[in-house]
Amino acid sequence: VGRYAWLIMELAAGGSVMDFREHIAPRQLKEKHLTAILQQTLRAVTYLHSHRIVHRDIKGQNLLLTARAVVKLADFGLAMSEEDGSSDLCGSAHWMSPDVWVHALDDAPPLREVQNIWSTAADIWAIGITAIELTVGQPPHWALGAKELRERIAGGPPPTLEDEMTSLAAAKEWSKPGGGFSKAYCDLVRQCLSQDPAARPSAAALLEHQALSRAPADLLQTPLFSGAFRKRAEANMRTPVRKKEGERVEGSLDTMQWAEDKVKSANEEAGGDTALREETLGLLLGKPQEEERASSAVEDERMPLLGAQAGSGQQEGGEEGCCNCSIM
Repeated sequence: VGRYAWLIMELAAGGSVMDFREHIAPRQLKEKHLTAILQQTLRAVTYLHSHRIVHRDIKGQNLLLTARAVVKLADFGLAMSEEDGSSDLCGSAHWMSPDVWVHALDDAPPLREVQNIWSTAADIWAIGITAIELTVGQPPHWALGAKELRERIAGGPPPTLEDEMTSLAAAKEWSKPGGGFSKAYCDLVRQCLSQDPAARPSAAALLEHQALSRAPADLLQTPLFSGAFRKRAEANMRTPVRKKEGERVEGSLDTMQWAEDKVKSANEEAGGDTALREETLGLLLGKPQEEERASSAVEDERMPLLGAQAGSGQQEGGEEGCCNCSIM
């Protein structure tokens, strides 16, 4: 616009799913909320895996929520092409799969001799760990040190939702193992956490799981999200902005109005004859997109990996973005 290059990124005004769980709704996420979050996450991962992209860092902090409670899969800093392969040990330790950790054991061959230790099955394992994290508040083996953790994940039995619920002090808030969650939901987690990567279902297959059949299409229509979540998202839509470098405007301005004013100002500076296309302005201003309510982070055929940022004071975008950065 004029002499300015605008990088438009979508605002995840609701912050991360894990932040919402910890600070706004501790122990209030029910199965209907969790299945909706996992369903949208699996849609995003299905898209990635169809292009043979492995995310390698799926966890609650990397699932962001827009103001309309649509889940966006974020942080592609470690993403890789399965075709290229990688022997890097990277990611978040508690979410890494046994088939990755086994290469870090003392008796494992040197990594320089291994061409690839990653596959899409590693993301499926991370989704199972994320499901436990969102359900009980932390991933399994949270208190273990690095050496014990790698040995437990690589060689021990896989965790189950039932065991994690009953082993934590928080489990007393639920009346039975599994915390009142359905057998289907526990089975979904169990399938993700198969020790054998070949036995883990694909993301597309998991979308057909019985546990997700009754997931609400619109989280914003559930009481928890229409109340506490909406208030949080609306608060994050307002932010102080700078009038000049180093000078803060008194009070706070509505982010979307500020963005609109900046676009108009840039157009006027360029001569005022060239306006942004309506849909581009809609992206910048975060105008409602009806189809987004029922969509996942990625449903169209364009690469939907360009631009969500968590936190407050950022601009809300439209239907394309779903991560902090493009795949590197």
